[in-house]
Amino acid sequence: MDAGKDMHKGYVFGTLADMDTTEDYPHTSSFFNHDLEMLTGSERIGRKFNMAFVYAHISRPRRGYYIIEFMEIVPPDIETNPFAYTDEYVRMLERNIREQPELWMQWGECRF
Repeated sequence: MDAGKDMHKGYVFGTLADMDTTEDYPHTSSFFNHDLEMLTGSERIGRKFNMAFVYAHISRPRRGYYIIEFMEIVPPDIETNPFAYTDEYVRMLERNIREQPELWMQWGECRF
């Protein structure tokens, strides 16, 4: 390592979750015009420790090639909505699915 370069140490925490209605703090968010209870643990932990929130935007330019772009989640209603990051994540996911619905068809599992 070059001693002259700045070194930044930190951690990256990722969470994955599916829908679950057993959480102590349920939050309902609109997902494709359906009200669904969302897990909020990631948001509560992230806010408690002042973490940045990112969304993994997925695209497929051609068969066999995928691009994942990490985009910061910046909700417009951060001061007034206690679940602003969760709601903005849902909006970003909806946009991602609308851009390339063929990437998400297997995910759907007829949930609605």
